Amino acid sequence: MSVIFCYSALERLELIPSILNYICYEQISKSAIDQLLEDIFIKYCNQNTYHIPLYKAVVSHIKAQASVGSNLSCSTFNSRGMQMALIKIGGFGKNGITNDINFCFSHETQWKFLTKIPHVEQCNFGTAVLDNNLYVIGGCFNNHLLQEIVHPFGFKYNPRLNIWSEVPAMQTDRCRFTLNACNGKLYAIGGVIEFEDDAEYTNTCECLDPSKDSWEFLDSLPDYRSQHAAASVSINGVSKLYVSGGVCVDVTDSLFCFDTKSNRWKTCSSMLTPRADHFMFGYGTKVYICGGWYENPLGNPRQVNTIDVYDCLLDTWEEVTQVPTPRHHAGVVAHGSKLYIVGGFIENSIFEKAVAPIECYDILTNKWTYDDKNVQEYWEHNCATLYIPKHTDFTNRRS
Repeated sequence: MSVIFCYSALERLELIPSILNYICYEQISKSAIDQLLEDIFIKYCNQNTYHIPLYKAVVSHIKAQASVGSNLSCSTFNSRGMQMALIKIGGFGKNGITNDINFCFSHETQWKFLTKIPHVEQCNFGTAVLDNNLYVIGGCFNNHLLQEIVHPFGFKYNPRLNIWSEVPAMQTDRCRFTLNACNGKLYAIGGVIEFEDDAEYTNTCECLDPSKDSWEFLDSLPDYRSQHAAASVSINGVSKLYVSGGVCVDVTDSLFCFDTKSNRWKTCSSMLTPRADHFMFGYGTKVYICGGWYENPLGNPRQVNTIDVYDCLLDTWEEVTQVPTPRHHAGVVAHGSKLYIVGGFIENSIFEKAVAPIECYDILTNKWTYDDKNVQEYWEHNCATLYIPKHTDFTNRRS
């Protein structure tokens, strides 16, 4: 005899969150989610109002968990056998500069070696993740005369195969610039183009289309910039890239927006506080900025201890929280609604490099959490999230 289980409408509503929690929203584009919800409404709700409460519950959950779809500009990939990890890329430590890349799974507290950037030890490069490949492009290194050399070369790391490959060199040698994945492409914006007695800034922008394997110049940024931040969001189906702050003689509070459809820049409302060497990320139709510094009237650097949010639709700013442990040159990365602050040092001193534990801020709950056992003694490093194999033997990777 077969048994048929019949759930009431209320029971079905209560089951929705537990079922939808198994969905990997970061692998689904915003447009795909929008199309799916539209299809569901047409099929089930147009002719039967009984399904409308279920539909609203699904939409509400997706908005809360995925901010109406992923803001990543990459296509989906097969993550079977892979697990999301927080990675630390390069930077400085007590033993000096390093090209090492370390990782830590979310359920662990131990950091492990993943791979090494296949270039001379360098810094101030750009990093971005596209189609679950890690790109490390540009930057600078010291030659035998201890002179900083800016370079345009790029490399791509495939974590599934554990291999590096070269990508086309940028048309401009640049460091202290931003590199962002947006609309399936990589955008390199601004930066320093050479070192002499004074740093020379640039406002040039270029884009790498992986399918064409070549860089092309774009409309230049409205002003010269280095040590700025950038983030991509999707507004009404159009991918946009926002660029905030940075240095050009002085630390600035500017905000610019690049429309990938019109290929034009526009000026937006200024930030609440000037910032340089800060972090920016998009979530839904908003962008958040964290950390950084500005110069006080005496010309000394002062940390910015707030996280501020910009509403892309209203063109307005507001402060949302304060960072519990402000620090210099930390690595910051966002995943979903959570922002992670890794490493950095508390006092701006050559001799004092006291660091703090990892701090995590959830913009949905407006709460901070801490990992007191997971202190990372690094600074001026980059951070990202990347799917890597769950069960690979990483102990032999240094060889």
